[in-house]
Amino acid sequence: MSSKTLTIPARLLCYCFHKPRRVFHVDPARLYYGSPQVVTGSAVRTVDLRSDTVTKPGAAMRRAMAEAEVGDDVFGEDPTVNGVLYKRVLAHMLIYYNSCLIILDGLGAPVGTMLGGSKDFIQRAVRARKALGGGMRQSGVLAAAGKIALSDMIGRVKEDHRNAKSFAQALLQCDPPMYQVDLTTVESNILRFRLRDAHMSPAEFCERMAGVDGEEVKALGQGVQVLMFPHVGGTVRAVWHLGISEEDTQLAIQKAHFVAQQHKLKSIRAA
Repeated sequence: MSSKTLTIPARLLCYCFHKPRRVFHVDPARLYYGSPQVVTGSAVRTVDLRSDTVTKPGAAMRRAMAEAEVGDDVFGEDPTVNGVLYKRVLAHMLIYYNSCLIILDGLGAPVGTMLGGSKDFIQRAVRARKALGGGMRQSGVLAAAGKIALSDMIGRVKEDHRNAKSFAQALLQCDPPMYQVDLTTVESNILRFRLRDAHMSPAEFCERMAGVDGEEVKALGQGVQVLMFPHVGGTVRAVWHLGISEEDTQLAIQKAHFVAQQHKLKSIRAA
């Protein structure tokens, strides 16, 4: 049977199972599993920059989820899904024919992505979702969380962008110079940077930023655990979100400077 006669979901499944293995090669640095974990304890301050998906719903969002009016969304009968987010999607459709908006990242919603487009486009998307095992029933519980994220949280996203920019600028001011950052690319809450010293890998740097020792507590006045993620191309990724304040950002800057100074002293002693 020709692939042209297959439905979109069937063609997608064929692609997944019959393409060469190299298509699915994933850099180990991109895997979240095995990354440093949050340290519990009042003596340690954790600044979690691994991803904007680590945010948690607040009291207002939890209340909205508990009180959401629901129906069967697979039958198109969930009033919260149909009504709450419909106008917000239409606003974007004035600019783009099709749109996709992920509402969980950085805004506190536990899950959720909105897909907007023509009636035919949405029908094909729903068909593909169903063929691949997707489909939720009373999903208004999740849509209610998305409503709070878009109405109450979206205005503070600029704070995340500002904090990410401040951190990037501070890396370039580090003495000794250890970090490489292209400030022209820092336009959102996501920052990627490189290490100047080839003797320290991104994974080793992230491990050091996540660790806390007595020397650090003595120098900084407290233990600061900064969680980041070794990313592709020999870079380190840090992501700002709802749970990271300006104070957290300053602590992360202090920790990055301390790690650079400590690494320099270690290199001098080893020489």
